[in-house]
Amino acid sequence: MPTYPKTEHWQQISAGRMKRSPVKLTARMRRAVEKAVRETCGLRNWTLLAINIRTNHVHVVVAIGPKKPGIALNALKANATREMRS
Repeated sequence: MPTYPKTEHWQQISAGRMKRSPVKLTARMRRAVEKAVRETCGLRNWTLLAINIRTNHVHVVVAIGPKKPGIALNALKANATREMRS
């Protein structure tokens, strides 16, 4: 798969948008994130359609009905963070 060359300009823009330092997810952290996502979906009766957890980001596809996407994003992130810290 072709990749695009890194550009200093894009790296500066990306770094300026970050609120905190990047985190590299260890195997334990990735397991904790998956557990939290599955539990959150179960508790809220959301349907988890797909999940892919990488070392530097997470992809989740969730059917949440008429709820706004931000509600799911905040719930999933908060619970994943909580699970990683425990």
